[in-house]
Amino acid sequence: MSTENNKPQDPIGSFYIGRMKPAAPKPPSGVPKMLWAVVSIVAFAAVIWFAYPQRQEQIAASDVPVITADRDAYKFKPDDPGGLVIPHQDSTVFDSM
Repeated sequence: MSTENNKPQDPIGSFYIGRMKPAAPKPPSGVPKMLWAVVSIVAFAAVIWFAYPQRQEQIAASDVPVITADRDAYKFKPDDPGGLVIPHQDSTVFDSM
């Protein structure tokens, strides 16, 4: 019997001949990722809490002056309703069109 037949078959194949096999993946550690997620959510909630106006600030902000439109007419007839005089209105250049 030869020793070549007793070797276990390499499941990776001939692609990795002469190269190092890839390192085994590290087991996932979910605790640090979960911790970062909780910390970021708490930090976001704290920013929203401090940015939202408190009751005294809401009352002070209600003293904003109200701007209203004028009640006067904004459209009116001109004193001279003749309009603008446009020269050369009687030109025959545009008749062919």
